[in-house]
Amino acid sequence: MTYNKIVKAAAVKLRPEEILEKLKQLNAAISTATSTEGNQAETKEEPSNGWHLLKFQGQECIQKSFTLRNFENTSSFINQVNMRAHLLGHHPTVQYTYNKVDIILQTHDAKGLTDVDFVLAKKLTNYAKKYK
Repeated sequence: MTYNKIVKAAAVKLRPEEILEKLKQLNAAISTATSTEGNQAETKEEPSNGWHLLKFQGQECIQKSFTLRNFENTSSFINQVNMRAHLLGHHPTVQYTYNKVDIILQTHDAKGLTDVDFVLAKKLTNYAKKYK
């Protein structure tokens, strides 16, 4: 059972307290990064726009919705998501329509959330900035 094609590390399911802490850190990092780019009032990402903890197919996962500039940017973003997920040996649930993308992350082998979900979430959030 491996998830990272680069380092071949085995997925280890996170404990509930670890999940909450990592989610808090992820959303804080996103908020800090966006508030330092230009006008804070225009770019600061509110917690409601961050990653959310929820149950999907009976397992804990994290979810985020992205609104991008147009269909071309959406396609480019999804290609980037696919390539990064492939490198991590990950298979996110992705749904999209025109300029809206919903992503759900969970590690199926671990039947829940692992570090790789949070690493990928941070990378995807940073990638999406290029396409807004």
